[in-house]
Amino acid sequence: MKKKHTPTPWLTSGIDSRIIVCKRGYNICDTGGSVMLDVDEDKANAEFIVEACNNYERLQSENERMRAEINTLKQRLQRYTTHNKIRG
Repeated sequence: MKKKHTPTPWLTSGIDSRIIVCKRGYNICDTGGSVMLDVDEDKANAEFIVEACNNYERLQSENERMRAEINTLKQRLQRYTTHNKIRG
């Protein structure tokens, strides 16, 4: 059985905001220590990871909703074109 990730929301923390922590304050990871020691890039990576993780479930739900709407529209279009072929 696949283990579930630490619950969101996740936050950036630390002096340079390069550490990712859970809402209880426990460390999840540290994006610092890149070969080039680019603190700004490390911080941007941490912010990107947090943004992606915190929005994943919402985006997944929105994706499912949009796919269902597309399927509904496809069915309506199919019925419309079939109806108009019969009348035509």
